[in-house]
Amino acid sequence: VERDGRWVGMVVEAERVAVKGRTTPFQIDRLYTSNGAVVGLDRERHLAYTLRWSGTEPGGARQLASLGVNRATTWTEFRSAMERWTAPAATFVYADVDGHIAQVQAGALPSRGSGNGLLPLPGWRAADAWRGTVPAATGSGVQLDPRSGIAAALNGQAARAARLQELLAAPGERTPADVRASLVDAVEPNASRLFPVLVALRDVPEEAERVLTALRSWDGHASSAEALQFEALEREVALRLARRRVPPEFAEDLAARIDVGEVLARPSAIWFDGNVTADRDRVLVEALTAVARAGVPMAPTLTFAHPLAVFDAAKRRFNVGPLARPGAPQALFSTTARTAQTFRAVFDVSDWSRSMATLAPGQSGSPASPHYDDLAASWAAGEFQPLAYTAPDVKAVAVETLVLTPR
Repeated sequence: VERDGRWVGMVVEAERVAVKGRTTPFQIDRLYTSNGAVVGLDRERHLAYTLRWSGTEPGGARQLASLGVNRATTWTEFRSAMERWTAPAATFVYADVDGHIAQVQAGALPSRGSGNGLLPLPGWRAADAWRGTVPAATGSGVQLDPRSGIAAALNGQAARAARLQELLAAPGERTPADVRASLVDAVEPNASRLFPVLVALRDVPEEAERVLTALRSWDGHASSAEALQFEALEREVALRLARRRVPPEFAEDLAARIDVGEVLARPSAIWFDGNVTADRDRVLVEALTAVARAGVPMAPTLTFAHPLAVFDAAKRRFNVGPLARPGAPQALFSTTARTAQTFRAVFDVSDWSRSMATLAPGQSGSPASPHYDDLAASWAAGEFQPLAYTAPDVKAVAVETLVLTPR
């Protein structure tokens, strides 16, 4: 590969895969450059596409950091372990028996010569390459006892963060029951953000006005026909904006990443053309019209699909569902047709044995076990079970004990 006007060799690792019916293994050559692993070759244009990730850098074993976290008994020990966490970059929340809470952004972040990693750069220029990594768990990446009184990791979703703040920031102490309720809150937070935008719309066609009238009087709760229309509206807006900016084959993927509430509440030239407010309103009216013509969507369902469920008999054996889909895509109880928060827990740091949790669809990975899917219905209903924490508590409720004996 070229590097600043000269040719440098790639690292080639041969991997041999035994294939049934072949007398010799199939060989795969894995190629690496100083810019990371080669993920694609365009031989006609003489281009190699590479991807570099902090998780594959030397010393990138996060297991050691995990051990440090598990053994931490103080905030100082926890933060020290976080500084050794390399990848994937994540936001951690912390609480201890002394009443301290914290939010820590951890991970090794590339120090780049240029760009921010969102788009490819010319790998033949050393000036565009990484200059190393820096730990995120330092400086502003660490918030101990935040003034808001809440430490939260919400995947950067502003709407969810605002809803959580609304639920937990009211005067008075929050009980474990209040926290459990917040985890299964099914209010669509984008609804309240977009109500002023919807109310201000003008020159709306009659068919779209019927949808708009229903949404204007909606309380924002997920379990309603209006909620389904609102979801359809968000999706329609996201798809229309994505198709403006990327080729059709990439529109679905980009649309799934658009925070529609933020984009519509604060229109900018990133997504809208000309007079951004007027263009936003045009997009909204077009999307409302499309939703009106489609009618009220069917109530969605959710299925826990197993990788081995590739034909009908396997689907019956391995899949769990369909269940009436709870929550909503942007709600704190976040669910879509493809993703869901399968584990929820409320930890009581004053008495760990009073903690509550649920894990869908069940605690066993074997479809032959009664515990393979026994938590799916209660998970969908927003219920929790007591979480046995101490060794005596675990022993008291254990159904089976598996003993592994070394030879």
